[in-house]
Amino acid sequence: MCTLKCIRGCTIKMVLISKQKKTSLDKSSRGYRLKTSTHRLIDKIQLMLSADQDTVITRACKLLYKELKTIENKNRI
Repeated sequence: MCTLKCIRGCTIKMVLISKQKKTSLDKSSRGYRLKTSTHRLIDKIQLMLSADQDTVITRACKLLYKELKTIENKNRI
């Protein structure tokens, strides 16, 4: 906090606001709409893993990506 004195004797208090930088942990909304069945499936997986939605979706995407890369590599041979 910073205090300034005016010519007339009044005191102005200024609060310095620090700008927060986005970290990799910050969530960014993309506005994706998911089907109700997808939401239910995410809820079921959340219960199984005891994790939040972001963790469930991230792990599912990574698993799918790994599987697709494996299939792609098999097709090259």
